[in-house]
Amino acid sequence: MNNTSKYVGIAICLTMIAISSYQVLRSDSRMPISASDALRQKTLVREPDTTQTPVEQEVESRSYSHPENYQRDASDFTASDIADMKKWDEDIGYIPKEDTAIYEGYDMQILESMTQAGDGRAATTLANKYVDAGNFPKAKSYYWEAAALGVTASLGNLALLSEPASYAGLSLDERKDKIKEVMALLKLAELRGDMRTANIVGKGVIQTYQANFGKLEFNESETKQIEARAQQLYSTLENRRREFGLGDFNNSTPDIIKKRYSDE
Repeated sequence: MNNTSKYVGIAICLTMIAISSYQVLRSDSRMPISASDALRQKTLVREPDTTQTPVEQEVESRSYSHPENYQRDASDFTASDIADMKKWDEDIGYIPKEDTAIYEGYDMQILESMTQAGDGRAATTLANKYVDAGNFPKAKSYYWEAAALGVTASLGNLALLSEPASYAGLSLDERKDKIKEVMALLKLAELRGDMRTANIVGKGVIQTYQANFGKLEFNESETKQIEARAQQLYSTLENRRREFGLGDFNNSTPDIIKKRYSDE
């Protein structure tokens, strides 16, 4: 698999778009993008970039990552559903458009202090800055901190950053081991009540894999391994949360998310 194809796939996953639009953008060879650019421009916890191409803007208009677009795609959602969605987005750490520039204006030291004080949005912004700098290990560590502080979308970023730069040269068992860790992180997002991140990012990851290696299937033993690993990650994450002086996670999911993703 060439890196351009992989990174386009990452970029599209991170916009949380419908899967049909994912296929359209991923197949467009005229849109080369680096991993850093992909995560910088399309991270799950950011508002859309104003420099989007017309295709990306059209995709964004149908995106379920933005509550204001829900009624456009799903007329059965009520005003109460939309209000619940906006409240949930706030609770799980999405950065409102009006606050994005404020957070991004802080330097690394200030963001670090804010993170240690329990600000998940600061941790997210710091992780994004490390992505910009190409320091992916640091980015992963702060996406983990953000997840401990309640930012569930950061688990989608962690899953994508946990994919190898290339599956080339890996045996089937080695590829399976890599993808199982990715799926465990997405299962963790589901355990945290964010089936949106688990569903959208998971579909993109699986389609990218299957486009290159054929159908991805897990046997019963492998499925149990993924579930056990997700539970292990959950315990580790909740322990880190307690180190911040916070209580147990609230894993509730609003009905609007259940309606949209539970049957997919």
